[in-house]
Formats: sequence, C-alpha cells, structure tokens
Amino acid sequence: MQKKILLIEDDVQIARFVELELEHEGYQVKKFDNGYDGINALKEDEYDLLLLDIMLPGLDGFEVCSRIRDFSDIPIIMLTAKSELENKVEGLDIGADDYLTKPFEIEELLARIRAHLRRDEGNVESDNVLKTADVEVNLDAHIVKRAGEEIELTKKEYDLLVYLIQNEGIVVSRDKLLNNVWGYDYTGETNIVDVYIRYLRSKIDDPYVDDNIKKSINNTTELVLSQFSRIGDPVNFFDTDLLQQISRSEENIFFRVLDKDGKVNAQSKYLEEMDIPIGVEIEEFRSGSKILVVKTIPMNNFVFSRGYLQVVRDITFEKNFLDFLIIVLTIAAGIGALISVFLGYFTTKKMLSPINKVTETAREISSSDLGRRLEVSGPDDELKKLALTFNSMLDRLEKSFKRQKQFVSDASHELRTPISVIKGYVDLLDRWGKEKEDVRDEAIEAIKKETVNMKQLMENLLLLARGDDSELKKEEELFNFNELIKEIIKEFELMEKNIKLKFIEEAEIKFFGDQNLFKQLLRIFLDNAIKFTSQKGEIEIRIDKIDTNDFYFSIADDGPGISTEDLPFVFDRFYQADKSRTRKDNEGSGLGLAIAQQIVESYNGDIDVESEIGKGTKFIVHLPAAKNNKRR
Repeated sequence: MQKKILLIEDDVQIARFVELELEHEGYQVKKFDNGYDGINALKEDEYDLLLLDIMLPGLDGFEVCSRIRDFSDIPIIMLTAKSELENKVEGLDIGADDYLTKPFEIEELLARIRAHLRRDEGNVESDNVLKTADVEVNLDAHIVKRAGEEIELTKKEYDLLVYLIQNEGIVVSRDKLLNNVWGYDYTGETNIVDVYIRYLRSKIDDPYVDDNIKKSINNTTELVLSQFSRIGDPVNFFDTDLLQQISRSEENIFFRVLDKDGKVNAQSKYLEEMDIPIGVEIEEFRSGSKILVVKTIPMNNFVFSRGYLQVVRDITFEKNFLDFLIIVLTIAAGIGALISVFLGYFTTKKMLSPINKVTETAREISSSDLGRRLEVSGPDDELKKLALTFNSMLDRLEKSFKRQKQFVSDASHELRTPISVIKGYVDLLDRWGKEKEDVRDEAIEAIKKETVNMKQLMENLLLLARGDDSELKKEEELFNFNELIKEIIKEFELMEKNIKLKFIEEAEIKFFGDQNLFKQLLRIFLDNAIKFTSQKGEIEIRIDKIDTNDFYFSIADDGPGISTEDLPFVFDRFYQADKSRTRKDNEGSGLGLAIAQQIVESYNGDIDVESEIGKGTKFIVHLPAAKNNKRR
C-alpha cells in the first residue's frame, strides 16, 4: 500500500523538490505552507509520516508539533535551517521523532523516512515476554518490570536475569553462568557471578531483613524445635488450630508445616493463600501489599522426620517505617548540607580580599564569555582605575566579537534555504530528473533564481557588515534631494504601471551625501511599499523641512498595514511581518529595512514608522540639512 506523507513547508522551492523526490520514491505527498492547514489535514485524513518546517507563518513548527501531539502519534521529522542545539532539544522534547538541518542530503532524508516507517509498522505489543512471579521481561523492548514498575538494569544484569528466568527450577553452576552470560572467552574472576547476583537481587528482590527480625525468627524457631524431642512425628502432630495458638503467643510470627514433598500439612490462618518460597536462609518475600520474611528448616536435622517447618514474620510495619525514616533522614541531611554550603559560601566571600575577586573574574573571562566585568567599588585608587580601564577594553572587544558573530550567524542562517534548494534540485537531476524534460527545466529555472537571490543576499550582508564596523565607503557631494526622488520614481513607474506614485514637494532640499546610498535607500522603501500595495493602489512620497536644520521625507502606501505586535521588529535583520507571503513569492530576505536604518543612522538621522491594519504603512525619515549631516 502506498505510504502517505504530509509536508508542511512554506518555502515553495524546497517544498517542490522534496515533493518530487518523495513521489519518485513511490510516496503519496500532500503539502501545505502553514501549520493551520496542516493540522486540519491531519485531523481529516490519515498519514504515515509528517515532514515539518519550524519557520512557518502564524504557528511556528514547535507549536504545530505540540498541537499535533495532543491527538496523534504520527512520526514527525523536523526539516529546518535552525541548527542550534537548543532548537534541536526543544523540537525533540516537544514531540518530534527526528531533526534534520538544511541543507540536507536527500538520501539521508529518504533513509530516515524509511526507518521511521519501519519502526511505526513494528510498534505493536510484543508477545515475546518472560514472566516469573511478579517479574516480567520484554525480550523485544529489553524492558524489565516488577509489579508493573520498570526496573533499570545494566546490559549484563539484564542478560543474567534472562538466563536465570529461562532456566527457572534448574540448578545452574557458576561455570554455566560464566559461559552463557559472560561468554566462553571470559578469563576474569569467577566471583564476578556472585557480585552480579548481588547487584541483581538488590534491584529485583528489594531485600529488607533487619538483624532484630532475624533474631526474632531464629529464637522462635529454636523454641519450637526444642519441643520436637517430646513429639513423635511433628509433621503429623501440628494442625491449624495448634499453629494458630502458637502464633498468638508470638508477635507477628506465623508457621507452616510441609511434608517431604513440600505440600502444606498445617499452617497459621494468616498464611492461607500465600505463596511462600522455600529456602535455607532467611528470605524476604511479598504477598500482595504485605512484606514478610521466612526461614525454612528441614526437620530431619532435629527429629526423625522428612518434613519442613516454615517460620514467617510480617515486617510490613517495620519496612514502611524504615522507608519513611530514610526519607526523613535524607531530607534532613540535604537541608543540613545546603545550610552548610550557604554558610561556607558567605563566610568565604566575606573573607576574600578585593584583589582576589579581580583575579578570579579576569581568569573567567574568555572570547565566548565577554559579558563579564570586573566589579568596581571602594576608594578611587589605582586598583579601581585599572578595573575601569580593563572593563572599557572588554566593552570594545565584546562589540567587535558580537558584530563578527552576527555576520556569521546571519550569513549561515539565510544561506541554508537557497543552498538547500540548489542542492536538492542538483541531487534530483543527478538521480533521475535529467531524463525528464519538464523536471529538468523546472530545476534549472529554480537554481538560476536561487543563485540570483544568493548574490543579492551576500551583497546585502556585506553592506551590513561594513556598516557594523563603521566602514561604509561614501562618495559624498552636494545634490538636490528632490531631483533624486524624482529619478527613482521614474524607474519604478516604468516597472510598475498599475500603481500610482504621487510626489508632494513642500520644500526643496539640498543635501550633502552619497547619492548611490540614498538611491538604494529610496529603492528599499519604494520596493517595500509596492510589494504590499494592491493593483491600482497609490503610494505617496512627501518631502518637507522640519526647521532650518532638519528635513524629512516620507513614503506611505495603502496596503494591508503592519500589526502592533510586528511593528517594533520591522528593522530587525531577517524579520518579515508577512512571512508566508514573502516566502511564497520569494521576494525579500528581511534585510532591506535593516540596511535602510543603517544608512540613515550613518548620516545621524532616524526613521519612524506608522501603520494601521487595513489602512497602510508610512515610513518617515528625518535627516539633518546639508551643513549638519556629518556623523557624530
């Protein structure tokens, strides 16, 4: 039967080449570009596996995964450009079964899909289970439970337990255990068997036999056995009533008499329906919620009889009391330890001298932790001046490292998507696509488009990086700002004939600056306005003086507007308020407004933005006049 895979990915090109590869492998694919539609599709139809992107419009992939886990256990593989460890941990913790970062090898994705589908097919209740008493071993899942509670065992403890259960009722020598559990080539000490048996008993048996309880059982046993010399065959002498009378005279101690074959001849009423083990040593066992210990004595050691006497004591109260006492003592010890730690910490902190504080802080500062600073306090002496100078140096270093990390992070994150598209289509062509003309043409067109996008992205990133380092190269001259705006308007009127561009000149402005930079600035604002203005819509550009020293120009559109939640972030790098739309049309990388802000700030200006949902957006740029625009 053809497997059905649900794909939730908002990048059109990635979704397309993944769809082509999956269909070529024989899978039936249904794709959506947002989490809401994907969740609804999963509720309405059955799918075998889900491929889920994280950066989705509306609901992100983490929230989609969380909601799906409320009603479905479908295998989920996350496909995303987010490669940080915390993102992987969050995705897996929230319910994803696997996590693959872009760009990825298509063969690896297909292999993971096959593995999860196989695992899902085999995820049925296993019948391959060993049981003895209340211990249960699932051989397929390698899970051990006692009374329904899972027990953690090491591999060797698990192997030993399985062998012992499989040979239940058979006397097994150390050599057999060594050969079958440790292997024929084991050359270590044979007492390793005793050690692991002890480990296993400590986890499985949960032994509890207090010395006082042992003494109580032994004393009672001796008392009863001392009377055997006056009796003929004690196996036939004891009956239930007699054992009941003896039990009343002893506190919480009960008796059972067995014949030579281990069958019950007589017993205290308390022991009826109990399954009591037979062993030479005092042994703990459970019966329901009761915890008891038993000692079995062969009576032929004392009289001429081949039966057994079992002496049983109920230790439930003592066991529970001891468990409670251990908990109380553990808590008390923990509280005492915490108090000691805090007292020691505060005492040590008070005793340390200021110079030691400076030394310790300086040692902890590294290139990955430049946020630390030396504590500056006390009199205005040489030590304080040294600390202030050191902190000032760290401020400069931290800013430099942050700029470097920002550029690397921006570049690596944003390049993952176009690289994933290019690599995906190249792999598709290499594997099977070159034989199909329509697929080949589609792949070539997609690769060309993503190459152009990558080139533009890198140019924008380099421009931002130069601005971060205050290295924007400017060819400045005095020019007419009004004429510059008219020139850019003509460019856009040739390309966008269905949108009206209206220019209102309230004042004529002379400006000293780099014309090319301000051309780029105007193109960013107009391109952004056109992108979100409907057909036959209008964009208004206005320029005017604020006072004798400053002027402004504004660009307003009648588009859908920006929500109040998104408004504070529009100048952040890679931020896109309408994620689904820009990604679908493959327009913009989220860097335009960040570049615009950097250009304006380099001339000591600022940008305001006003927007209302359904009414449009206005960007207002304030700049100093010609004589005052040198950056401070």
